Order: sequence, then structure tokens, then C-alpha cells
Amino acid sequence: MGWSGRRQPILRCRADAHCLIFHSVVLLSYASAFWIYLHPRYAHIDGPWSMTAFVAAATIMLGWVSGIDVPVNFHNHAHNPLFSVPRLNRWVGRVWTFSGGWPSFFFEHAHLRVHHLNLLGSDDWTLPRRRPDGSFESQIRYALTHWPWRFGYHFYRDFTAQERAYEPGARALRELAIFIGLWSIPFWIDMRMALLLWVLPQWFGNVTISGAGMYLQHAGCIAKSAEHPYEHSNISLCPFLNLAMFNVGYHAHHHEYPRVHWARLPDLHERMKRKLSAQHARVFRIGYYRMANTLAKVWLSAADREARLARDPEFLNRATNVAQPFELAGPDDYVLCRRKAREAPR
Repeated sequence: MGWSGRRQPILRCRADAHCLIFHSVVLLSYASAFWIYLHPRYAHIDGPWSMTAFVAAATIMLGWVSGIDVPVNFHNHAHNPLFSVPRLNRWVGRVWTFSGGWPSFFFEHAHLRVHHLNLLGSDDWTLPRRRPDGSFESQIRYALTHWPWRFGYHFYRDFTAQERAYEPGARALRELAIFIGLWSIPFWIDMRMALLLWVLPQWFGNVTISGAGMYLQHAGCIAKSAEHPYEHSNISLCPFLNLAMFNVGYHAHHHEYPRVHWARLPDLHERMKRKLSAQHARVFRIGYYRMANTLAKVWLSAADREARLARDPEFLNRATNVAQPFELAGPDDYVLCRRKAREAPR
């Protein structure tokens, strides 16, 4: 084997510089909020009401960015590690997720081993629960209960189950200890500050950003089958959503080809859109928050949906803002998608 003398770049894809910059801004935002809290006079905070206003604003802003930083930004690193050095990837992951209230190892287990391998199956405990009629529980209930309560229970069950040899409890304990060591840093500085500007924003971000996103990506969907190959995920073509959240709207594409880099998902969509149209994929023109209202009214009650469709066959297209028409699928479409996945950086 020849040796070219060229070193492999540490950062595997230049687009991932955006991921690192975003995470750096999140950490800097927390540090800035801590500094202002500890030195209120420099921000002209001179009483309990002005401090309350600052904490409220900081909670929303910090929660927003940290709610994106782990389930969207770090999520990309979990699928396609940013660096060519494995140890660097592992430690960057540990330093990445603690500001969102997650141990990196736990997030990777929930997302890769549970969600992707059991999508919409009985073992996928990351998704909203179903009611007896097959509809999904409400978004509010899911958002308030999924983190850390439900996930904590399932983590304990998975990591202590003897039959799950691929997830040894010793490693989970080690990763949890590293997480606690990093996550507890603000408490050593000021206990009250940590509760107000660390725990509260992370709770807000996991409930309103992460929880809402996880819910809407699959609410009302059905498990993959030969008859319904792409109806396992909701797709959003909203330009602002995909610009601000690393193309997270192309969610069915991501589940079909999880190793395709996030920056290439729009190109993958161009190759897949004919097939998505032919297979009646769930494609929306709107962002996640408008989707929440739409899904609640249209998709979540199976009995009501069937009744309304019987009365008005065009009801579904009007209500969901489904993006159409697409071109009809061609015979080479799937081959092109497979080629695109193989060409993606790994």
C-alpha cells in the first residue's frame, strides 16, 4: 500500500464548522448569563423585578439555543462524527451535551440504538405513546413527561438489563459520572444561579424545543412497510426551519439514509422527491409550530380522520399543506439515492 504523505484533516467536513461555532456560542451564552447574574450592576440590574426580567429572558434564549444544540446539532455528530480522531470525537461529545442536560452516551443510546433501530415499533420508547384508538398522546403531555422522567426510567431499565450485553452498565455509570462532574460546575459557583440560569433553561429547552421537535417528527405516522415506505416521518420543507436547524426538516430522508451528511440532505431531497410523491410521503410546507396545530387537528385521531375523509376526500391535502405536486417517480430514483448515501462522508 502506498503512502501519499498527506495527513487526513481533523475536521472531516468543512460544513461541520457551523456545528462547532453554534455549540461555542451556546457555551458563551451561558457564561455571559452567569457573569451578568454575578455582576448585576454592569447590566443595570438593581432590584428583584429587573433580575426576574433578566432571568425570564435568559431562560427563553438559553433554552432555545440549548434545545437545538443537543437534539439537532449534536445529533449530527452522533451520526457522522465531526473529527477523524475517535478519542477526540468521544471527548467533544462529552463536553457538547452537558449544557443541554444530557450525557452524550445516553443520547446516542436513545437515538441510535432505540429510535433508529426500532422506528415506530413497540421498543421505540423515545416517541409519544399511543392511545387505545391508535392516536398519539398530546404534545403537551409528551413534552412535560419525556425528559427526564420517562427517559430516565428507560435508561435504567436498558442499562441494567442482563440480556442487553451491548450496553454494559459499567460504561453507563462511567459516562454518567463524567456528565455529573461537568454539569455540576455552575453549582460550585453559585447554587441559586445554577438553578435559575442552568437547570431552568435546560428544562425549558428540552420541553419546548427538543420535546416539540421529537413529537412532530413522527406524530401521526405509521411504521415503515412495503406499501408505506416513507410515511414513518413528517417532512418539513420550511426554508427557515431547515436554515436555522441544520436541515432537520428532511426527516424521512434522514431515517432512510442516516449516514448522509446534514449539509447534503437538500440535494438528497432533489433525488428523492419524485419517489416521495409517488409513495405519498408526509411532506409539509410549514414549520414545526404550525405543524403542531395541523397534526393535532388532522392526524392524531384515527376515527375522526377517516370520518372526515369520507365526507371530503380533499380535506387532508388542504389541512396539512402537503407540498405537491412533485414529478412522478422514475426507475433510477432509488439507485441514485443509494449512490448519494455511499458518496456521503463517513
